[in-house]
Amino acid sequence: MANSLTLQTEREIRYEQRCQKKKNEQQTMDRTKRFENRCRLSNEASYEVSNAISLLAQKNMNECVSSSSSSTRRSYNYLST
Repeated sequence: MANSLTLQTEREIRYEQRCQKKKNEQQTMDRTKRFENRCRLSNEASYEVSNAISLLAQKNMNECVSSSSSSTRRSYNYLST
């Protein structure tokens, strides 16, 4: 026969189950918050990188247009003289 000092009462069992349920719910909420934070940070980083690439591409495009238009002007000046 089991020792009555080590047996849990039904009330103690229910209490532990409630505590475990609350702990699990809290862990789920914490996990969800961390996941949302990771997604937000990832999206921000992705946006910043995309923005930086677009700015570099635009800058390179402007430099190409500027250099080709100036070389066209030089060619035109050469031909007109």
